[in-house]
Amino acid sequence: MAAAPRIVGLLAVLGMASAASAQIPWGGGMASGSGTFFSWANGQNATGLFGTPFLVGDTFYFTPANFVANATNGATVAVTDTFSVDLFVHPGYKFDGIMVAEYGDYTITSAGAPVGTNQVDATGILRVDEIGGLGRNDTQPLAFPALPVQTQGAASGLWQGDGASNLTLLEGATPFTQITLKVTNNLIAISGGAGQAATIRKTVFGGMMAVTIVPAPGVAGVLAMAGLVAAGRRRR
Repeated sequence: MAAAPRIVGLLAVLGMASAASAQIPWGGGMASGSGTFFSWANGQNATGLFGTPFLVGDTFYFTPANFVANATNGATVAVTDTFSVDLFVHPGYKFDGIMVAEYGDYTITSAGAPVGTNQVDATGILRVDEIGGLGRNDTQPLAFPALPVQTQGAASGLWQGDGASNLTLLEGATPFTQITLKVTNNLIAISGGAGQAATIRKTVFGGMMAVTIVPAPGVAGVLAMAGLVAAGRRRR
């Protein structure tokens, strides 16, 4: 139980450090671009651990191979990153939501008699801010059902996290067409003492981090499709 204040304190310090540091643009020309349903700009990371994504359809895929927290001999280690990107939906579409899925593994080793409890954990936040318009926003926590893991012995396993922002619940008569997306992740590892080691990381093989943008036809598109369906019924 004594480990909890240490985690909170570390995350507070990491959050302040991230806010004060310069942002790291996505590399390889991915800081801005255009896809099938939307264009994007200002793709960047706070600490660089997320790395540069690639886009397939409506999904950004990240391969954060260096996103690792490793604690040994009684230490507590926490690592964090936040990526942000501005999204602009193509004409005739609107943003219905954002979905995040991520994967990882952990390993805890124990040599000798443990002094305290080893622990691995993860936390995360998904935030959407409307650009212009009505200034609406939505913040959702990411869920990690298999975490935290606490043990005085050896352990290893896989973990998964996910979360979603359903913008249709907020849009009313005004769809979302321009948004800023931010996702923050924290990985925490606590070693129980001398000879104890705890490691938690995001994995690349077996499951990349996926951030799916959910586009849908805009109001005009829905009405147009309804008209086509009605016309088809009349012809029959």
